[in-house]
Amino acid sequence: MIKAGPYILKNMSSMLDQFVSMEQDVKFEAPDVEPELASIKDTFEKFAVRYKNDEELQCICDEFEDYLGHRDNELMERITKELDELVYLRRLETLIKQLRSKGQDGQVVTLT
Repeated sequence: MIKAGPYILKNMSSMLDQFVSMEQDVKFEAPDVEPELASIKDTFEKFAVRYKNDEELQCICDEFEDYLGHRDNELMERITKELDELVYLRRLETLIKQLRSKGQDGQVVTLT
């Protein structure tokens, strides 16, 4: 099963962070943030289709769809937190895979 990598998830997380800060900025009004929100929605949909077997990502994308319907700030906070946690977990998974492959080849594993 192919899962979204940490760089993809980090990209999604940074898009949400930018949107949240834009939405909280008093200079921007609701119509000003709609194009940004549409762009984020397109990105989330693209990755949801590409990684349809990635259950964690699918849950986050579903929650984002719920956010679009309700615009609940607490839900957005939960989504960004879940994305950040998933980035961390995927980085650990990648590191473990790298360590296992290096250890099997008889190479010395250095952690830097």
